[in-house]
Amino acid sequence: MHKVMKIYRYIIVFFFVVGGLSSCNDWLDINADTKVVQEELFESYEGFRSSLNGIYRLLGTKELYARNLTWGAASVLGNNYEKNTLPYSYRDFLNDYEAVSGKKYVEEIWEQGYKLISNCNNLLIQGRDKKDDFFPEGKVEKDVIMGEAIGMRALLHFDLLRLYAPSFKEDDGKLYIPYVTVYPEHQPKHLSVTAVMDSIISDLKRARDMLSYNDTLYNVEAIHNVKVRFHTVFASVKGGFFFSNRGGRMNYFAATALLARAYLYKGDKINAYRYAHEVYQYSTRKTYFQFTPASAFELWDKNGWPQKMYDDILMAAYNEKMYDIYKDELNSQSTEINFFLKNIDDLYRSDANDFRKTKLISGSWDDWEEVWTYLSTRWSKPADLTYSEAQDVATYQGPIAPVIRMSEVYYIMCECLAEEGKVDEATDLLQTVRTARGAINPLPLGMTKDDFLTILRKEMVKDFMTEGQTFFLYKRLDEPVYDGSSGIDMTGKWVLPAPYSETAYTNL
Repeated sequence: MHKVMKIYRYIIVFFFVVGGLSSCNDWLDINADTKVVQEELFESYEGFRSSLNGIYRLLGTKELYARNLTWGAASVLGNNYEKNTLPYSYRDFLNDYEAVSGKKYVEEIWEQGYKLISNCNNLLIQGRDKKDDFFPEGKVEKDVIMGEAIGMRALLHFDLLRLYAPSFKEDDGKLYIPYVTVYPEHQPKHLSVTAVMDSIISDLKRARDMLSYNDTLYNVEAIHNVKVRFHTVFASVKGGFFFSNRGGRMNYFAATALLARAYLYKGDKINAYRYAHEVYQYSTRKTYFQFTPASAFELWDKNGWPQKMYDDILMAAYNEKMYDIYKDELNSQSTEINFFLKNIDDLYRSDANDFRKTKLISGSWDDWEEVWTYLSTRWSKPADLTYSEAQDVATYQGPIAPVIRMSEVYYIMCECLAEEGKVDEATDLLQTVRTARGAINPLPLGMTKDDFLTILRKEMVKDFMTEGQTFFLYKRLDEPVYDGSSGIDMTGKWVLPAPYSETAYTNL
């Protein structure tokens, strides 16, 4: 009975914490009763595990990676869809970030992002003075819990920065978002892009260091192949269930790859290559994070195709209702709302065998418009679950939302090599990804840097499509967003406004 009551208290405090914030200026007030409940929550190692699991549940909500930061608002900003096939709220959002029906996306991401950050900070403060022997697995468990929370704090600040502030390249020194590291925080100080980037990189380095032992030595069995990362708890995973499913958690490899992403965003290609290459070596030398093989698509029925290509995902968010969230959005206004993909013919003009098109995009001829229309199948539930392959896809791949992939590690290395003048080396590396994705036509050697980078951008769009990274790619470069043979000028549209709930009480 005592244990049941303790679990009940964990549930109460979790929902109070994650639901109690509406803006950066309304950080959770701690009264005497709340302090008591929180003290009881964190009086046992189980409370820390529950709190960390709650953080991942927030990451996988539709306000973040189950919609807005993947196939929803972020992909709409990245010009992945035909505008006239979007729900009207998204069309309004594209036209004017302040539009009444579209403004909800601006508010949802900000508010949910800072709720998650607040929960990370609460856990970190509660765990700061705990001795190693407080946790069943000792120092390794404390390092995992604290390292994951620090890494998650960095990830969310990075996403918020890339949406609500100019790119690092266009940093004007003005103050845009806070980097929050304390709990509760009632008046967070807003910082410049450079200051926030420095904090992101510092936190990712700390997370990486704290997670390295568990993920590369102590519990390496929990991450070395895709079935262990996403499927089942294996007996060889030390510490039990809590230490499994590393693909759905902040881990050493994800933190290292995110460091590469952050350094590239900052324009520091030396460090971007350094950290990308470290993850790359684990893929090539130890065969972690292999690309989904073409043979996985040889099933006679498309319902068994691996729709998320999850073999090379370094980290993903999770929501067991992901299919329903996507379906509900498609049917939000009428049967004509379809989220049709743009520029598919141009992207794949010379790569008819690339399975990102042939297997993960549904194409049909529109007699009325006399054009081909394309719909992503990465987020749709398999139609037939009567055999094991389709059930496996629905069970293990359907609920996940990619945060960062191994393919992006390759792309980062390619860009850095090309900028150093090593275009042929970059070409060979890019061809590795293309071949892994089913493209059979080889890239020519001897390209100029500019020609190679043009091809690289298209390859990145193919992988990033409906996964939310296209907008961030072109924002970093300050180039028109890809739109077939032309581009969409985003001048004045790179920065989402902070929500009214934030600006009403600040000097932003």
